Amino acid sequence: MSNRRILDRMVTPEWMSTALRIARMDKPWPEARQLLEVALRDKVEAKTGRRKTATVLAGSWLKPAPEAQAVVDWAKEHAGGDIRVWHLGVLMANYSFLGDVCAEVGRTLALAQEVDTRSLRSAMKSTWGDRDVVNVATRSAIRTLRSFGCLVGENGESRSEVGCRITPERSTVPWLIHALMVARGVREVDLRDALAAPEFFMFDLPTSIDNGYPHIERFTEGSGRVVIGIVERREHSPPASTKQMSLDV
Repeated sequence: MSNRRILDRMVTPEWMSTALRIARMDKPWPEARQLLEVALRDKVEAKTGRRKTATVLAGSWLKPAPEAQAVVDWAKEHAGGDIRVWHLGVLMANYSFLGDVCAEVGRTLALAQEVDTRSLRSAMKSTWGDRDVVNVATRSAIRTLRSFGCLVGENGESRSEVGCRITPERSTVPWLIHALMVARGVREVDLRDALAAPEFFMFDLPTSIDNGYPHIERFTEGSGRVVIGIVERREHSPPASTKQMSLDV
């Protein structure tokens, strides 16, 4: 499983909510895409910029990557509360570049008080290649994280500090872990590592999760290590158990 898509435009929670609203209409793809561009007319002035922004938004909520389809379908039905949680999960699942940026930002902020966009750009080039699009995408990712309040920094300044901490509802955390695995291109993850993932630097996560989400399953190895794995969607699957997964971290 691999999802190597680049987020090359800044998006905001407001724009993402517009895309979610249109996605929930279940319109045919051409009509939904047109509605999205119309909705952005008062938000993005330049026609080219509006088209590129609509492409990113459409690639999140309207026409997600195949690997992210289950993540997005569940979110379309269940998203509520602090909607930023859902938008961030959907963006990471669909644009692994943003997931890599969040991971690098999280690791940096664990050691320092701020992250520098120039250093971040160099780190992204080491894994995504020395291309102009990586420069644009890194800047777009930082601007997106600032628009969500995850980072704070002055316009035009390369330095950003950690912003607000978002507390997802407990029932949302298994879905976030699924989004994390899709972003990383893996099918399994250690539960302890997932809850402490640097990609989740903007979240205050609990030390246990509820097992009411149908697209992941839990394995306990002989050593006591708890592993979370992605399960394939099945027709007529029985309801998932609501037994709580507990793990102290």
